[in-house]
Amino acid sequence: MVPTKVRFLKQNKFNDAILFTGLPGIGLVGKITVDYLLKQFNAEKVAEITSDSFPPSVHTKGGLVELIKDEIYLYRFKNRDFLFGGTWNLKPTSWYVSRRESLVIG
Repeated sequence: MVPTKVRFLKQNKFNDAILFTGLPGIGLVGKITVDYLLKQFNAEKVAEITSDSFPPSVHTKGGLVELIKDEIYLYRFKNRDFLFGGTWNLKPTSWYVSRRESLVIG
């Protein structure tokens, strides 16, 4: 089992950051909203999250098999940082743990 781990792709110092998380639910409305905002803001990927609370799934990319992971994106606007991410966690308690880990480390 792999506990929840956050891997930052580069060093960042966040300025008065706000985190938006697209949680799964009816119609995936939260995830669709966050995906739309990411596309509109052209946000930069800053971190990847892996966790043993994710469902046992993989995806292929470039002929390689990888475990699923969450990604955190950053958009800076007027001296404030906005972080965006979805979640693969299945249980609400896992949502809390993965986001707490990303906020504590960030």
